[in-house]
Amino acid sequence: MKKCDYCGYENDNNAVSCIDCGTSEFGPQTPTPGESEAPTPSQGSLKCDGCGVESFFTKGFREDKSSSKPKRFCLKCWTEKERRKQKKALGVQAGFLSLGVILVVSGIAPSHGWLILNILAIQVFLIPNAIWHETGHAVAGRLFGMRIFGITIGAGRALFMRRILGVPFEFKAFPYGGLTLAAPMTVDHYRVRKFLTVLAGPMANLILAAGAYWYLRQNGLRWNLMRGFAPVQVWFFSNALILAGSLVPLKANSVAGAVSNDALMLLELLFSKQPAEKPVFLYHLLLGLELCAEKKYEEARRWFEEAQAIYPNEHVLRLLAGSLLMESDEYQKARERLLPLLDIKDLEPELRFVAMNDIAYAGVRSGDRTLLSEADAFSEQALQYVPWSPSYKGTRGVVLVELGEMDAGIALLKEACEEDVGNSHKATNACHLAIAEERRGQTHEAKKYWQLARRWDPKCRLLAQQKDF
Repeated sequence: MKKCDYCGYENDNNAVSCIDCGTSEFGPQTPTPGESEAPTPSQGSLKCDGCGVESFFTKGFREDKSSSKPKRFCLKCWTEKERRKQKKALGVQAGFLSLGVILVVSGIAPSHGWLILNILAIQVFLIPNAIWHETGHAVAGRLFGMRIFGITIGAGRALFMRRILGVPFEFKAFPYGGLTLAAPMTVDHYRVRKFLTVLAGPMANLILAAGAYWYLRQNGLRWNLMRGFAPVQVWFFSNALILAGSLVPLKANSVAGAVSNDALMLLELLFSKQPAEKPVFLYHLLLGLELCAEKKYEEARRWFEEAQAIYPNEHVLRLLAGSLLMESDEYQKARERLLPLLDIKDLEPELRFVAMNDIAYAGVRSGDRTLLSEADAFSEQALQYVPWSPSYKGTRGVVLVELGEMDAGIALLKEACEEDVGNSHKATNACHLAIAEERRGQTHEAKKYWQLARRWDPKCRLLAQQKDF
């Protein structure tokens, strides 16, 4: 039989979703009377074709269909695979750049060299034109009463962030693509306002392309890319490329899942029946997360609690409000607020795992030793379902250290420290590593981790536990 981990209902082995609560996520199958043996733990789970990790959390995998045989990857492996692909693409472009320069400078085949260099210039010009595209979304969004939470340019690891006219621009390592994060503050005429906001991006590139085309016609310039550097032609083709990519309906894979491009969003706005209240809820959620990013935790918690009164069925608000209590060291209170979430049958699996992880961490940090068995069970289950999560590895590591399993706990904390991209989380894990090393008498190692934690986040609250050596 397949037992649903969320409601406990025993389903038939051939069931694809729970009859009672409807989830498609099952835990390990349990034998029924008369069965000779229980099915193996791998049944019902997915396996990463990269690292081999298995998980029942099917939403945490991404499928790569680029080869003849589609492969599935966990988020960690998929991110690393995309990064390698992007680096390879940059390497190929660097090779063509060298070839183009050699052909032009040496005089062997200057026309072919200029063609190569102009094609590469089209890709370089994608960066300013992508900024222009996303700015078009942002300007239209503000005009039509949308809140602009940020603009991302490129993909991969974040390089730096700058505020431009009050809007945070985040620039990433590989300058391809972009995203404008916007949400409406009211439901009034939502579809029309969102439609015009989405349409403004491609229209911004259409204006630039039309301007370049007009300039070429007015000055009698040719479209030839083989007779020297052709900046106006390159500018036209760069905008045309972005325009084509925006207006052909498609979805792109990302860490957050499949993301619709502008054309698909426009079609969804025309034909989807999604209620306008959902995007307005997104405004409340994003504003609270923005306050968290600014470390205004108490203000963020109050905001989530107020939003929860408006959207009582949006359990993520309750989860965030409860978890934020830990930022003021109210661990027992946080645990008490989060525990009832586990009784909700239709709670989304990803929210359930976060709640388990946070309850486990709150239990350990509360100092109540009687909660260690609960923390052990919840942290183990959360990591079992999302085994690539640095956050879950960190919590599991802290629990194991408290249980006296130093080697296993420190190993997980080191993995979390290396894999997490947020400095505040890295600092927290480094502090826990320092505390663990102190307990086993490794003062030199402990001092090293305290220093790392202070470098990553000088305001980390756990730094107060550092001892003098």
